[in-house]
Amino acid sequence: MRKRLSVCLLLICFVVGSVSTMASSIEDNLTYQGNKARISVGRIKSKANRCSSRMASAFSEMLSTSLANNNRFIVLASGDDLAEITEEIKFAQGGMVEEGKGAEAGLMEGADVLITGSVTMFEPNAKSTSIGGRGRDFANRLLGGARVTMKKATMGLDIKLIDIRQRRIIFATNIEGISNSWGVRGYQGGWSRSVAMRGDLGVYSNSPMEKAIRVALDKVIKEIAEKLPSSYYRYQGKGQYTQEYGRSGKKQKSQEPARSSNHQTQTPAEKKPAKPKSPRKKTIRKSGCDFVPGQKTIWIDDLSEDEVGEFPFNNKLDNGNFEVVDIGGEKWIMATTDGKLMPNTGKVRLPEKWTLELEIYHPTGKSSYPGIDICFVGDKGDRIGQLNYFSYGANLRLKGKQLGRKDDAAFHSRGVHRLRLMVSKRSIKAYADDTRIANVPNPGDFTPASFALIAHGNISEKRPFYFRGFRIAEGGK
Repeated sequence: MRKRLSVCLLLICFVVGSVSTMASSIEDNLTYQGNKARISVGRIKSKANRCSSRMASAFSEMLSTSLANNNRFIVLASGDDLAEITEEIKFAQGGMVEEGKGAEAGLMEGADVLITGSVTMFEPNAKSTSIGGRGRDFANRLLGGARVTMKKATMGLDIKLIDIRQRRIIFATNIEGISNSWGVRGYQGGWSRSVAMRGDLGVYSNSPMEKAIRVALDKVIKEIAEKLPSSYYRYQGKGQYTQEYGRSGKKQKSQEPARSSNHQTQTPAEKKPAKPKSPRKKTIRKSGCDFVPGQKTIWIDDLSEDEVGEFPFNNKLDNGNFEVVDIGGEKWIMATTDGKLMPNTGKVRLPEKWTLELEIYHPTGKSSYPGIDICFVGDKGDRIGQLNYFSYGANLRLKGKQLGRKDDAAFHSRGVHRLRLMVSKRSIKAYADDTRIANVPNPGDFTPASFALIAHGNISEKRPFYFRGFRIAEGGK
């Protein structure tokens, strides 16, 4: 009984100390009445082995929501949210909405600061630590001889704040969130407490990793609030600023009436008539990238369980050589010969709306780089379509017919590129990066039974091909 009481007292001291410190910080922000800063949360990348790019993206969403709940900031939409807003404005301006009741262009607020960063450490199962038990140390006496094992989880982040207009880094900081297995469900957190675990991070709900994520999130918000220079807190509300953004300092021209050489004010009759305005040319508006990733993951190969040097076990090998490699702290599948993989999706049941995604890493930027086909296989094993990334562009083929294609050197610049598909009863849309390469209306029943990834293009040991992150999800636009 004494042992249990000692353990409980230690836990209470630990929790109360943490909560009281955080509560003070929350109270300061709740009572804040000053000017606000306009900010936008950009892409959070993953540089940690056990953190997929989608987990990093989910953390970015949680950060944006948490900052929006903080009185110091006005958080503006970015990424997919901004793309959807832009589409709605274009739709309203296209004459499809009742006149005067649609969204207008040119009224969006601009952010002063962009927040970006990367996940540098993500360890849900760090080494355990035991305290108490035999011995005469302080921990043993405090715990009454009981032995307690704590399982730790950690998350590390590099965060940068960038002045959007000047492209200058305002400040950069390193954040570390550490938690243990004590009281995960009881963790009340700071600004993250009202934010649900998003996307692929949901698998860590009610675990030490959830607490580590929330601790890191609260620290990020605190760092931003404390270190962002006061000059960026310029918004007073009602469209007013304490100072103009990008103000040049030049004196404004006098608002007095123009004077003639004899210093007498010109009369209205003396003013030259204004030139008639020439009619404006009608602007042709084109749709941007309207891809919206599905929110509910049906199947994903994020390589989190794979070891470097091994075959990616979430796939079946048809032919060729494939292995998992580490590039800059991130896992990729490397092909060193032309070959074919078949993701172990089983008998996947696709909903009415679904999306598909695949990442490609181009190490050279040369247009002769190898390519890959995402093949859609029917019930009888026949190929019913494919999305292709080749040496000078990308295309979509359905039932042997090419229904969309774009040739663009930008698809093959050095770095990471993305092939994406968005399927519904209304249309099938295919994308390479942020460019839509195909838009097939009324596709009918398009429900592949399985998939295949075919790497090709004279691949060799000296000319390997890298890809990862094959994902199928329910949802989309």
